[in-house]
Amino acid sequence: MPFLRCTSKLLADIDDLPSKESDASKESPVSPLGDWYGHLFTIDRRKCLMFINEPTLFVCPIFDVRKADYRDIAPLFRKVLAWALRETQFPEDDVAWILNLHEDLAIGRTVNRSTVALSVAV
Repeated sequence: MPFLRCTSKLLADIDDLPSKESDASKESPVSPLGDWYGHLFTIDRRKCLMFINEPTLFVCPIFDVRKADYRDIAPLFRKVLAWALRETQFPEDDVAWILNLHEDLAIGRTVNRSTVALSVAV
């Protein structure tokens, strides 16, 4: 099961509660694509989100979002992921396979600060 690991700032704004990593990791295998990291930041007083894949550093940004747009973070993540994959011209079969892997997405806290630091640097 893939994890969407969110910064504390993002977790404070969303409705999804973090999953218990220990229980989830025992029940299901690790995703072949690794975990994702979500980061909330502002540009010109506009909220923005950046989702970064831990092993590949593939970035899925979304700009000028309202809190109501990301209160339920999992569907928004899948929508942004699909958009980013299609924009980078992934074959549609690959997009469908990747999105299928992310149907059951667990929400968790960040465990790798370097991914968060990367999102700030971008």
